Amino acid sequence: LDIGCGAGVFLQYLHHRGFRDVAAVDYDENMRDALADIEQAGFAVESMEAEAFIDRVKGQRRFDRIVLFDILEHMELDQCVSLLGKLHGILNSGGKILIRVPNVTSPWGLRMQFDTFDHVTIFSPGRIQELAMLSGYTVTALKGEISGKRRKIIFQRCLHWMLARLLPYHPEIWEPLVICTFEEPA
Repeated sequence: LDIGCGAGVFLQYLHHRGFRDVAAVDYDENMRDALADIEQAGFAVESMEAEAFIDRVKGQRRFDRIVLFDILEHMELDQCVSLLGKLHGILNSGGKILIRVPNVTSPWGLRMQFDTFDHVTIFSPGRIQELAMLSGYTVTALKGEISGKRRKIIFQRCLHWMLARLLPYHPEIWEPLVICTFEEPA
């Protein structure tokens, strides 16, 4: 389940990787045209609020993976906790929730967070751990998202290594985006 699928970039990736039993939801009705190809490929795409979708499918369908990429920073903290809490009802036993948010402890993540007025909740590795606890999950993976060409990645790692030795404070994760996995506690 892709919550907040937008124009369907991640859905297209899943389609090309051979996934077929995929559902997606986005509240923006204007995305329907952009998602037409994905729907024709057999993916179930709904235009509604995520919580309304969860209420509708609860008891009828469960998911092994639920993805929230670039979504939670657009919501108030209490809304994030509520949404994640509702996901317990549709997540399969042993299922995982994958989350990607801007990392405000990174100098590069600050720009991503504060470059737009619609980012209302800030996240850091510590706050992600807190969010998991507040919503009844355990963080099983937490790392910076690395993307780009090999040369750029090597340059970034060298720069981060150098800055970590020069600065009195440095983030544990330098990358501008943090990607993490939530699971229900055993």
